[in-house]
Amino acid sequence: MIQIEIFTLCDSVEVYGGKAVVCGAYNVVKATTFPCKVRQLALAFRFSYEKEDVGEKSFKFRFLTPEGKDLIPPLKCDANLKITTDKLPIATCDMNIVANNVDFVVPGIYKILVTSEGKEYVYNYSVIDIQKTDKVA
Repeated sequence: MIQIEIFTLCDSVEVYGGKAVVCGAYNVVKATTFPCKVRQLALAFRFSYEKEDVGEKSFKFRFLTPEGKDLIPPLKCDANLKITTDKLPIATCDMNIVANNVDFVVPGIYKILVTSEGKEYVYNYSVIDIQKTDKVA
């Protein structure tokens, strides 16, 4: 069974040697005016899987506005899940996305929805609360 291990928005993410380095994780963006342009945001997404999950899998990532519309075009990622050793019955897969110059048009709750094989994954960390404020700290 696929288990989500990391699902968060951040400034950047790098993966090397089995380690995910997530910098600047957040779930609130504050802006004084709208639309609000975020120069760069990254999605760190890691899941573990077992032998029954091996094979070709397709994942679809959707960034949704408060109205449920696509903020950016949906992204599709394909993966061939393998377990390469008999010593460990599980393995992990990282899928990290970077989006540049994203315009948040209105304040509200934006969500990230990941679907694969009819299953949907939405987690609290994937919710961006865009707030209007007088000052940005």
